[in-house]
Amino acid sequence: MQYGKELDDLRSQLLITRVTADASAASAQSAQSQCLDLLRLLDEKNCLLEKQETRVNKLGEQIDLLQKDLQARELLQRQLKDEVFRVEKEIMDAVKIAAVKKDCDLRKILAEVSPKNFENINKHLTAKDEEIARLRDEIRILSADWKQQTEKLEAQMGEKRDKAIKELRDELATKLPNCAGCSDKQNFWESSGFKIVASVSMLFLVVFAKR
Repeated sequence: MQYGKELDDLRSQLLITRVTADASAASAQSAQSQCLDLLRLLDEKNCLLEKQETRVNKLGEQIDLLQKDLQARELLQRQLKDEVFRVEKEIMDAVKIAAVKKDCDLRKILAEVSPKNFENINKHLTAKDEEIARLRDEIRILSADWKQQTEKLEAQMGEKRDKAIKELRDELATKLPNCAGCSDKQNFWESSGFKIVASVSMLFLVVFAKR
C-alpha cells in the first residue's frame, strides 16, 4: 500500500511537472515568437536607420559642397570688390591728374590772355561787325542801283533793237524791192526769237562797251 501511494504521488508530480513543462514550453515558444518579432522589428529599424544615415550623409555632402561654393563666391566677391576699389581708385587718380592738368592749362591760358588782349579782341570783333554791316549796306545799294541800271539798259536795248531792226528792214526793202517771200522775212524780223537774240547781242555789246 505504501508503494502504491508513493507511486501515485510520483504520478501526480510527473503530471504536474509535465503540465508545468508544457506551460513552460508554450511560454518559451511565445517568448521565442516575441523575440523573432522583436528581431524583425529591429532589422526594420536598422534598415530605416541605415537609409536615414545615408540620407544624412548625402545632405552632409551637399552642405559641404554648398559651403565650398559659398566660400568660393565670397572669395570671388572679395576679389571683385577689391578690383572695383582698384578701378575706382585708378579712375579717381586719373580724374585728379586730368583736373590738375586742365587747371594748369586753364591757368596758363588765362595768364596768356590778359584783359588787354580781351579788349583788343573785342575791338577787333566790333570792327569786323561794323565792316560786315557796311558791306551789307553797300551790297543793298549796289543791288538797287544794279536793278535800276538793268531796267534802263533793257529799255535802251529795246529802243536800239527796234531802231536797228527798222534800219535793216528798210535797207533790205531798198535793195530787194521785188524779192519773193518778203512777207516771210518781215515776219522773221518781228518774231520773238529774233528779238531775243538781238536783245542778248545788244546786252553783250553794252557790257563790253562799259568795260
